[in-house]
Amino acid sequence: MTAGVRIRHAIPEDAPVAAGLIYEASFGYRDTIFGEGEDAKRLAQEVLSRVFQVPDHSQSYSYSFIAEDEEGVCGMFSGFDMAERHSAGGAVSRVASLWVKYLPVGRALRLVPFGLSLLGTSAPLDEESYYVGSLAVLPEKRRQGIGRRLIMAAEENATSKGLKYLALDVVADNITALAFYERLGFKAQSQKNALRLRIYHISGIIRMVRYILTADMGEEYGNKK
Repeated sequence: MTAGVRIRHAIPEDAPVAAGLIYEASFGYRDTIFGEGEDAKRLAQEVLSRVFQVPDHSQSYSYSFIAEDEEGVCGMFSGFDMAERHSAGGAVSRVASLWVKYLPVGRALRLVPFGLSLLGTSAPLDEESYYVGSLAVLPEKRRQGIGRRLIMAAEENATSKGLKYLALDVVADNITALAFYERLGFKAQSQKNALRLRIYHISGIIRMVRYILTADMGEEYGNKK
């Protein structure tokens, strides 16, 4: 079902659709940042679209990859090796002014301690792993194998860098995502349940890891799914 889906590097012009996908991928903490309801979604769309167009940070087109079918963009993920993730994390100042400009003052002030809480509970990435973030598929395109195709693309990126593992983080309450990644062979490696996360109604963050299949194994795996 994914024969017509291609994966390409993102460009700034992908921002309108990418913003919605990043919002979908931020289950568990998007309400903390933007609030709830349609007005919050519109705010998220505006802020994330602008943020996406700024290069070289963790939610930028620079590290994003787009799934595209005959109808257009249908999914995305961001991907980093250890050096890239460190560099992207250090570039947060590139977009700080946008968050402050477009978020209501109260939410902008809350974003700083919230961001520090996430950073403080994030498991470190080792030099053999490729980190996958913001993986999402448009709601109307789900259950068509596109998410699996995105993971395969992440694996191809990792293999090209000589890396051995895929790593990602899932909010513990996101049962659907946990089940999806488990079906693809990811295993829970660690879980953070810090009190500072519970303040923001996040029960915990689970680091999941998958050993990268060889080319032959990957082909066999794909044929079975």
